[in-house]
Amino acid sequence: MPSPIEHEDHIGQDKGNDGNLKQGEIKALALLLQEAIGKNDIKEVVKILRPVKDQKHINAICEQMEGSDPLIQAIEQQNEAIAIHLIEKGFNFKILYTYPEQSCNHQCYYDHGDGQCPSQYSAESLAGQYNLEKVKELMDAISSGNHAPVNEAITNTNIQSKKRIQTSSLSTAHLKPQLGMHKDDVFKVTQKLMECIGKNDLSGVQETLQVVQDSTAIQQILSQDESTDPLMCAIENRCEPIALFLLENGFPYNRPYTYPDKLCNQWCYLDHQGTLKCPESQYDSSDMAEKYNLKK
Repeated sequence: MPSPIEHEDHIGQDKGNDGNLKQGEIKALALLLQEAIGKNDIKEVVKILRPVKDQKHINAICEQMEGSDPLIQAIEQQNEAIAIHLIEKGFNFKILYTYPEQSCNHQCYYDHGDGQCPSQYSAESLAGQYNLEKVKELMDAISSGNHAPVNEAITNTNIQSKKRIQTSSLSTAHLKPQLGMHKDDVFKVTQKLMECIGKNDLSGVQETLQVVQDSTAIQQILSQDESTDPLMCAIENRCEPIALFLLENGFPYNRPYTYPDKLCNQWCYLDHQGTLKCPESQYDSSDMAEKYNLKK
């Protein structure tokens, strides 16, 4: 039974005031989540976590699951899809636990110093032990600052009941439940998506994104080139319904861009260091939404 020795976030003393979720609701969600993970039921996991949109509620759920960590549970069951969804929702993968009947003595500490003690483990270290490459890659990307959890990540659930893109140009072999898309399909889906956004065609966007089943696929679309940002394009086209749909389906709004005629100098950096973007030389989708008065 894991015993957490490190936890950075704590919910308030009055758990009954946790936004829209009360203490009883959080406890019920924790029990349901533990059961769904135990059954490897990704559809149920997504359904249970759908109303959870605040980090303090995620922390509260973890505190309610005494003797269990949902992310570690998913990793020990080697269920990459569930583990990735939990990480994207904001579950902490760096919490340290101590193996039963193990401890750190003077010699042990001398050997490992400030590094992680061999008597300890985390979801991050277990992902490496179980060779869950996609989970580990996502953790590394978040740790390095190259990716931020999208919270409302789309996961590969209910794919059989979804209407797939009706186009002969996309190989159906690549539309099976999987993490990410085949590189040939990434280009075709991105091209179709940007074309639909350019035409303010919401139904076309919805149809095109039927094959985008997880956050990895979203990152593949965004990595095509800097000009390929569906959310930014929708905002610049003043198409609020498409922008809202993309936000709801996991496209990030805080991807920074630099104005072509502006630079961040030493004094500017000293003023804003530690923030995601420079307020003088950079902007993101939220700035553009405010500029174009897209209130929703």
